[in-house]
Amino acid sequence: MNIVQTLIVLTAVTAAVTPCAAGAAETCRVNVRISHGDRVVTDQDLLPQPGAPAHLKMDDVDGLDLALEVERLPQGWVRGRATATAPGRSSVTAVTFRPGQPATMALDNLRLTLTVDQGGC
Repeated sequence: MNIVQTLIVLTAVTAAVTPCAAGAAETCRVNVRISHGDRVVTDQDLLPQPGAPAHLKMDDVDGLDLALEVERLPQGWVRGRATATAPGRSSVTAVTFRPGQPATMALDNLRLTLTVDQGGC
């Protein structure tokens, strides 16, 4: 194999791997804990993809549908945006925080606590 063939093969391999690597680097594992008063309604991990919110549907909480978007910001900060919809109402809230440090938002009568893995997005 000559140098030109080697460069063509390396370019093809790089092009095939780059989208996966880029997508993986931007995916954040977010722990979502939703509380109503002192009662924890749910505590689970979501994996929102860049440009596509992760959804959490909770029929036992007034048919609540939670859409969570996460965006990486400079210097390691993360912005979380939660949209909660239920029959007859909707609420949107956003918070900026650091990975590994929980951030709490109010959504109607619920408390939403987000924590991004320490490794970030």
